[in-house]
Amino acid sequence: MSDVHPLRRLQAVFRLRHLVCLLAGGTGLFWPQMRVSAQEIQVVRVNSGAPEGRSDEFSNKQSFQRAQLMQFGATDASELLRQLPGVQIVQQGSKASEVRLRGMGNGYVQILVDGQLMPRGFSVDSIPASQIERIEIERTPGAGQSQQAAAGSINLILKPRFRAGQTETELTQAFRQGRWSPVFAVRQSGQHGDVSGLWNLQTEQQTDDGLLQAERRSNDVQHPMQQTLTETSQQRKTALSSQQRLQWRMPSGDQLGWQSWIQWLRPQQDKQRQENVLAGDAVPFPFNQSQFAALNRSWRQEVQWDKAEADWGKLSIIAGWNQVLRRTRYDFSGSDQQNRLTEKRLVTGSVHDNEFRLALNWQQLNADEQGWKGGISWQPASRTETRDETDQPLNGGMAESDQRRFIADSSRSTLWLERNWFQQPGWHQQAGLRMEYWQNRLRSNGLADVTQGRWLISPVWQQVWKASEGREWRLGISQNWKLPTAFQLIPRRYRVDDHNSPFNPDQSGNPALKPEAITGIEFSHQRRLDKDTALELGMFARRMRDRIGYDLTQTNGIWNSSPVNQGNARWLGVEAELKRDGKFGELRYQLRWHAYANWSRLHTNGVQSRLPEQIPYGSQWQLDLQQGAWKTGLSLQWQGKETYNETGVLQAENHHPLQLDWYLHWQHGNQQFKLSVTDMLARSQNSDDRFQWQNQTLEENMRVSKARTLKLVWQSKL
Repeated sequence: MSDVHPLRRLQAVFRLRHLVCLLAGGTGLFWPQMRVSAQEIQVVRVNSGAPEGRSDEFSNKQSFQRAQLMQFGATDASELLRQLPGVQIVQQGSKASEVRLRGMGNGYVQILVDGQLMPRGFSVDSIPASQIERIEIERTPGAGQSQQAAAGSINLILKPRFRAGQTETELTQAFRQGRWSPVFAVRQSGQHGDVSGLWNLQTEQQTDDGLLQAERRSNDVQHPMQQTLTETSQQRKTALSSQQRLQWRMPSGDQLGWQSWIQWLRPQQDKQRQENVLAGDAVPFPFNQSQFAALNRSWRQEVQWDKAEADWGKLSIIAGWNQVLRRTRYDFSGSDQQNRLTEKRLVTGSVHDNEFRLALNWQQLNADEQGWKGGISWQPASRTETRDETDQPLNGGMAESDQRRFIADSSRSTLWLERNWFQQPGWHQQAGLRMEYWQNRLRSNGLADVTQGRWLISPVWQQVWKASEGREWRLGISQNWKLPTAFQLIPRRYRVDDHNSPFNPDQSGNPALKPEAITGIEFSHQRRLDKDTALELGMFARRMRDRIGYDLTQTNGIWNSSPVNQGNARWLGVEAELKRDGKFGELRYQLRWHAYANWSRLHTNGVQSRLPEQIPYGSQWQLDLQQGAWKTGLSLQWQGKETYNETGVLQAENHHPLQLDWYLHWQHGNQQFKLSVTDMLARSQNSDDRFQWQNQTLEENMRVSKARTLKLVWQSKL
């Protein structure tokens, strides 16, 4: 048996990646005479028998409706996503939740809102669950979407389809660690003549307590070190979100729509930290505490005009504006071993994001979705950021202050074209080409201006072969990109609160970063095993160039981490999903099982490793039971241990706890009552980091406590 690594077997395929993609796309886009026209064949529509929600003829897309998503009493988009097969949500302290798909996050998953990239300053935690109609997951996005989706694309649809005159109210009370967190939502729709409208309001208040425990130790004989750390924290969030929508159907058949979404958000955090030195030098602030508060206002609005269907097709013009205003204040107080205050630090800042979008989309499709699609768009954006920091030693030292102002201007111009056609009965093809020009300019006081501009060319080719009823094969090839964030590009330096170390370094940006180029191939097979059971198997591979990693350096005893392009990486994965619907007498049941595994290889400074923060394997089980007006269900999610070299000298292990959720629903007329418990096992999340340099080894073990959450939901429709 060959001992060749699975990733090496695919190397030859990727050496011709651009030629294969361009030729495949050109076959459908520019050689139309090679296809069989709709008039020359008898179109046969075959039921694929794929898992529920798999309805797109040409793309590998799953759709999950609102009723299916709200079973566990979710209050924001991140809680909805954690219930979906193949999606993982990673929460890191008070930071925004990270969405992972196929084990990868950090920019490899594309989050869309109504088909558009999520604006700066938005996060899945900030989008209320009450304003989401459905969620679509697409493994290989078409040319009409941004190709920043190496792991896949998740589209949050915020356009509810309510009946005229319908009112819906919902009250949720979440109980966690002895505290109640209320959420109230109301939705109203109406129609007057050719004008219809929708109003959606949600208010929320949430309080969470956190506990983190860590231990650090070193094997250095001359300078031994052993420390323990205990950190308690409390996070509070108050939010008010409102969504408005108006739509006018003109006498000519055209439609004019307006949609607005605004949110006020106030997150706060109080944190106390105590460090005990069992061996080695004293830390600067054995006792310290901090308070963080922010005030965010996010405003997103869009106007869309749809021209009625004509001989030349359908035309849509979209104009949008997104704005985020954020003001922050951070107070830090550090004390010595006798708990005497020795230093105070005050950091205030503001962020102002503005983003505009103008797009023109055109399509000419027949009843079977065959035909052409295309579009052009221009999206300029600007960010102005200020940061004022003052350090005041209380032991007689001089106060230090630092004032920074950054301005980042960017623009993205896009042209795309896509072709859908039936090669022959049951054989569907999609070919597309997307070209984006990305430009970024950074300005800062005391630093030279930095300007970047790059073309991002993304060919896409997909095939669907429906051999017979209940059997389907899909193949896709695409070119994806991962753009550096503004945080990674701005050459600023962020100091850590306390105890600078290889595990807790300062952070600085790198304006010379290049985008990651990621070429992918996708294969999946779906079949119906019997009338109640469907199975889907998938396999994919990715090759990454100019991967963005982090370089850890030490200057004058201060550790600093900055992003760099580290070279190439390969990534191979498999997925399986099984779904069965059935009944025992009056009892209906639905069983869903999803499993995945990932292999990757990354070369960093001569060291081979997995991709950082990639979940190697995992699975999810969900069982739903329904009889009459009652419905209950369980969800169990298990994830494997992450082990990787974050840099050439820093290794990390992350252990994810087993997660068990349960819900119970009762429907009575127009009212519905829900009871759910999430994180029933309440297991801690552990991580182990190891720094090795020459003959020195420094280790840190960290444990973050978890708590179960009880939710009570009352919903009424009038």
